[in-house]
Amino acid sequence: MATFITAYAREKTIRTSQAIKEYSINKYGKDLYCYSDTDSIHTLLPIEELKKFCEIDDVKLGYWKNEGEFTKAKFIRQKCYLEEIDGKTKITCAGLPESCYKYVDWDNFKEGFTCRWKINVQASKRWRKTC
Repeated sequence: MATFITAYAREKTIRTSQAIKEYSINKYGKDLYCYSDTDSIHTLLPIEELKKFCEIDDVKLGYWKNEGEFTKAKFIRQKCYLEEIDGKTKITCAGLPESCYKYVDWDNFKEGFTCRWKINVQASKRWRKTC
């Protein structure tokens, strides 16, 4: 069952991204598809045009999520990207602790980025023991 669900989701993601790519190239002369993951698609198409290709709802199972319309974005890898939405930088980066977000900017956010302010594991263990 899990294999079928994963394969179906992958197939749906690939077909949707290809359809967006072909549509935008035919209509606008350029590829407006940027990135997608398990529950969202990131594209430069207006939301009304995107609805031609996907069912969009933030909570319904099997639907795509609209995380906002970005004006600037940088996609590094899966689950690792920056987007500017409503003038604010939104950081999505699996494995990067929120305590490091303040050190991320558009120039240093790239493959191999490290945060020199590592989490102090011993201090966090002591804190948990005393609370």
